[in-house]
Amino acid sequence: MPPLAVAPTTATRLTMTTRDICLALLVPLIWGFNFVVMKYAVTEASPMFLVTARFLLAAVPFIFFVPKPEASWRVLIGYALLFAIIKFGLLFTAFRWGAPAGLASVVLQMQAIITVALALVLFAERPTKAEIAGLSVAAIGLAVIFSGLAGGPGVWAMALVFTAATAWSFANIVNKSAPKSNPIGFVVWTSAIAAALMLPIILVVDGVPSITATMANMSLWGWGAVLYLAYPVSLFSGAIWSRLITCYPAATVTPFALLTPAVGLLSSAIVFGERLSGTILFGTAAICIGLAIITLTPRRQPAPNLPTPSEITS
Repeated sequence: MPPLAVAPTTATRLTMTTRDICLALLVPLIWGFNFVVMKYAVTEASPMFLVTARFLLAAVPFIFFVPKPEASWRVLIGYALLFAIIKFGLLFTAFRWGAPAGLASVVLQMQAIITVALALVLFAERPTKAEIAGLSVAAIGLAVIFSGLAGGPGVWAMALVFTAATAWSFANIVNKSAPKSNPIGFVVWTSAIAAALMLPIILVVDGVPSITATMANMSLWGWGAVLYLAYPVSLFSGAIWSRLITCYPAATVTPFALLTPAVGLLSSAIVFGERLSGTILFGTAAICIGLAIITLTPRRQPAPNLPTPSEITS
């Protein structure tokens, strides 16, 4: 179990230790395989049930031991609504509608690119040439992917994934205003708020009989999927990533996050036998290249409230 608080530090190391390199490689493995787990989980439970269970388990019992972060209630509620409820509600629904896990892991990474676009608009920051190039390449890739899906049933599922990425982008903007003194506390408290907001929603959407039946009939694999979403994904990897970001320059740590869609594509191919057409592979490569251009190119001094690459990918 990771520590429930990550102490802030101003010390920045230039060279990563072998141990930290291994931890940095572990995070995208957890995040990438997460898409396979989510796709399986919707075969045993409804999207609303999975959202509620994931964030309830991520909050309890830790909420009783972790102090409330310094962020305002407005920020905490806004982030919980955008990131936890809307993003994951849409994402689980997309998997229920048949979205491929591997392709979803790529399209969801549009959140980093959309976040940059939103920040440029909201904060009137003049885009760099690299940002314009990255946004353009990624937009072309997304268009190519949807052209390859046109007329098929998967287009609506992937539209939900893109909408989930947009909700995540707005959550990134909200998260920027939150103090970073206790990032794990932020995760625990926003998870608790999300679970509290979801309870009346799931009672209306699913109903008590459906909830009871789901809890009674879920297999050990189903409960294992929920636990994986709550602990390795939400808490464990979050604690690792927060520590690495505080100890090393963002340019050193951020590239590891770019492995997430590669892990998602590989694991979904192994587990579900998913294969992508040449058109969709081309679009996937374009999105990854656009993300790499924006994430890895050094920025000038960031404008106030403009998310940094490390905050976008974490």
